[in-house]
Amino acid sequence: MASVLIPRRVLDSIDSVHCESAGAADLRTLDRSEQFCDKWIHVHNELSVDETLVEQFEQQGISEFEAQRRAAAALSANAWEQLTDSPRVVVHPVPRYADELRP
Repeated sequence: MASVLIPRRVLDSIDSVHCESAGAADLRTLDRSEQFCDKWIHVHNELSVDETLVEQFEQQGISEFEAQRRAAAALSANAWEQLTDSPRVVVHPVPRYADELRP
């Protein structure tokens, strides 16, 4: 299984994260998961992720950079699930700069 290294510059481009419930998470759990996932992403200098995860995002028609950003968010959700017995959450990266929101 090949992996992709997500560099610090990609992680630094994430201002924060937004979490949505994939099950029955309440608002308190979502707040806690957002705090955890945001901190988890920003304590790493780089992340190693399965190449197929990045490819899945790229197949949706987004750039490699955005695919890596979304993969980092997905990894943080996996870490949250492994460390808690809370309901599953879906994590979305929030870009640091507004111009990154343009198509």
